[in-house]
Amino acid sequence: MRSIRSGRRYRFGWLAAFVVGGYLAAVVAFGVVALVSGDDRVLRPLVVLPGEPGAGRQVLFLLLVGAAQGWALWQILRGRVAGEIGEQGRAVRLLRVALYVNVALFSLDWFAAYLPWRTYDLEELGQLALVVLFYRVLDGASRALRLTALAAGTLAVAGSIGEEVLGLLDLRSLEGGFEIVQLDGLTWLLWMLLTLVAQAGDGRWGRGTVWSGVASMALPFFVAPLAFAFTNDHFALVGFWGVVNLFWPVWLARSAHDLAGPHTSRSGTAPLSPRPRSS
Repeated sequence: MRSIRSGRRYRFGWLAAFVVGGYLAAVVAFGVVALVSGDDRVLRPLVVLPGEPGAGRQVLFLLLVGAAQGWALWQILRGRVAGEIGEQGRAVRLLRVALYVNVALFSLDWFAAYLPWRTYDLEELGQLALVVLFYRVLDGASRALRLTALAAGTLAVAGSIGEEVLGLLDLRSLEGGFEIVQLDGLTWLLWMLLTLVAQAGDGRWGRGTVWSGVASMALPFFVAPLAFAFTNDHFALVGFWGVVNLFWPVWLARSAHDLAGPHTSRSGTAPLSPRPRSS
């Protein structure tokens, strides 16, 4: 499947186009039914957005959310750029697997209300795998940056897991220590920031991939205040958050796609640090 803008062909481009086209066609068709009938219950399950049934403006908002989800599906399902696979060591292959597994776990979270089990704990384990494997794969960045990212990411995920375990054991009086190491989410943000900096200087990831990661990290700080400033509609706020959250799986999937190559030589990129590479 050839991209109109870049002229690139993707490994699963035609399949992705078929799935995304069918999904968007269904969203539009069910949206028309919802507008005519004045009941959006036929459309709501398709965009996986909870809330009370509504009509009119609420249906239009659901259509916008569906369009955003269609864009995310294309980014995820199209696969890597067609062509020869770039050089891949064991750590790179494992990171690609971990990235795709995290996309799958995020997707399952959309349907959490319909599943008989929880995926939250699995997501945390998946994130821990990302922290460790990115440390190994981003060997073009300085050792200080990689170690700082590794420490921040490990503290964030371990703190979240510890807090969850103590909650299950009904030992909530001990949760404070694990909350402290997370610094109200700042340790995870630090890991994300350092990882994106390393990605940007590595040469194996495209600008679109890096910027989707930046969006997943930064947009919550801007969208939430703006959303609260312009509306007090709970449904609209949930929709805004749903769209913003799409950038996380898009970044994960694009990171995995780009790692497969083909990509430009890493020696042609500007290093992030004057220090030599370390393993």
